[in-house]
Amino acid sequence: MKYNLADHPFFEPLTDKITGITSYVLTKRVAEIQQGFYFVNPSLSADGEWLWFNCAFPPSPGKSLGVVSMNPSRPEIFHFPETQFSTETPLIAPEVNAVYYCQGPHIYKKTIGQKPVVVCTVDPADIAQRCLYGLATHLTLSADGKLLLVDAEIGNTWSIGVADIATGKIRMLHEFPRKYNHAQFSPHDPDLFMMAEDWYYDRVSGRHVPFDHRTWLMNVSQTRFELVHPKDWVQHNSYGCHEWWSHEGNILWVDYDRGVFEYNLKTEQTTHIWKRSLCHAHCDAAARYFCADESPYRWDKEDCAVKFFDRATGRDIDIAVLPKPAYERRAYHLDPHPHFSTAGDCIIYTTTARGMIDVAITDAQMLVSLLS
Repeated sequence: MKYNLADHPFFEPLTDKITGITSYVLTKRVAEIQQGFYFVNPSLSADGEWLWFNCAFPPSPGKSLGVVSMNPSRPEIFHFPETQFSTETPLIAPEVNAVYYCQGPHIYKKTIGQKPVVVCTVDPADIAQRCLYGLATHLTLSADGKLLLVDAEIGNTWSIGVADIATGKIRMLHEFPRKYNHAQFSPHDPDLFMMAEDWYYDRVSGRHVPFDHRTWLMNVSQTRFELVHPKDWVQHNSYGCHEWWSHEGNILWVDYDRGVFEYNLKTEQTTHIWKRSLCHAHCDAAARYFCADESPYRWDKEDCAVKFFDRATGRDIDIAVLPKPAYERRAYHLDPHPHFSTAGDCIIYTTTARGMIDVAITDAQMLVSLLS
């Protein structure tokens, strides 16, 4: 890692009693709940200087942004109560000292030391007097840095759209009568993105609405809409979920029962990489090393493990084994969501090990040495 957190007054080492592996926990508090970002978006800025995190104050259901300086010689931590949001939308901006997030019909940008500013806004005609339940699952930026991707739930429909940072306008591309979310721009092609079809409860009848196929490709120019793994029939011969882009532009996803798969868009070949039951997973830029949690969905019955895997050797180890949180998991989405930093030098995850909800960081090179 860029800095030695043993020297940082806001972090404390915590050695897991089962695995023996030491992580560093942010123990300086600005909120009752402090958790890392959703795994598709890094919590640590690309330059390694700022660790961003979500703050919550139960029983209030909302979240807001917090940030801490990683430099031990400049220990600063801030909470920004003005940055209220309700989903996992935050995305660190290219400037690294700023974050995009959603609230209501707006995408905001919060820069450290400045007030939030509106970046883009949904046209009221697209809302059309309906309830806007959420503007995006988690924001991603197009490869050319011009657009942010949204997957809005409006009334009883879901709309995929793009937010133009230069003009401030959000253009809805397509409206669906079923749920599509987790939309993510390709890291290389500014026209291409993927999205997930998902189950939901009908807001009027309460009926559970399942889905058959999970991951789809679409483009901004609206000439492409196709399944990524069409032979997988969810809850029949697969349980595909939780997808992300690799640095080189491949699509990876977790099958709850079978583990991590990778789809190469150029060759259209699928590779089964990590063969074990998993929930959320992520990889470094080379897609050699992986991390995952297994499984916060079973916390009522057993502890949840945070894992590390070497694709080259096929070996994995547990980083930490976490007890059930003291708060309702769904209310604050308290899954560990482990993910690599942009540089791949550390893994950030949300930990319950201290009986609280904390942000933890583990040195990736240390984990690599344990599997050597």
